[in-house]
Amino acid sequence: MQRDYERIPLLVNSFGSELNQVWTNIIDNAIDAMGGKGKLRVRTYREDSCVVVEIADNGPGILPEIQPHIFEPFFTTKGVGKAQGSASTPFSEL
Repeated sequence: MQRDYERIPLLVNSFGSELNQVWTNIIDNAIDAMGGKGKLRVRTYREDSCVVVEIADNGPGILPEIQPHIFEPFFTTKGVGKAQGSASTPFSEL
């Protein structure tokens, strides 16, 4: 895992617990999709008055037929009992 963290002020207006859940699920999904192999990069930086968090991997990507559904609440490609439920908090609320 490659980490590239820019120093960010501690006073960031956010929903810390919810964002932690989202990032954890994204990272978990990336590791799962890469089969435990590959490179994962997490980067943070400031852009104007915002903080940007980028999470990227070199896995196989999302199949085109699945892409339209990835932000649907509770959508998953994982088997029963395997999904993390990252859509339980809609991204629009964060």
